[in-house]
Amino acid sequence: MNRYRKEQRYGDEELRQLREALEQGTLFYAQGKKVSELESAFAKKHGAKHAVASTSGTAAIHCAMMALGISPGDEVIVPPITDIGSIVPVLWQGAVPVFCGSGSAYLQPLAGFCRRMYHGSHPRRAYGASGRKRV
Repeated sequence: MNRYRKEQRYGDEELRQLREALEQGTLFYAQGKKVSELESAFAKKHGAKHAVASTSGTAAIHCAMMALGISPGDEVIVPPITDIGSIVPVLWQGAVPVFCGSGSAYLQPLAGFCRRMYHGSHPRRAYGASGRKRV
C-alpha cells in the first residue's frame, strides 16, 4: 500500500470552470464574473441579502472590523493563542487587542473589559468615537 500515492484531485467540471475563468481575459475579480457569481450563490444559500468574498481570513476579519465600525482606540477581545492574521486587522483599524482566553488566569481581563463596556466607564473605548454600542 502506497501511502503517498497521487490521486487525481480534480475532474472535468473543475477543468471547465478553470478554462471559463481563464477565457474571461482577466483574473481581476472586479472585471470577471466568477467572484460575483460565488457571492450571489453563497448569499442565496445562506438566506442573506449580500455576501462578500475575500482573499484570506485576515482580509475577511478586516472587512468585518470595518463593517462593525471598529475605530481607533476601540478594544477588541482576541484569543491569546492565535495566528498573527487575527490580530493584524485589529491593529490596522487602530484598535487595541485585548487578549483573553477561557482559563481562570484570563477571566479577570475579560471581567474588567465587560465592566467598562456595560457600565459605561469608558464609552468611547467600548463603543467607538460616536458612543454607539457595537453589536
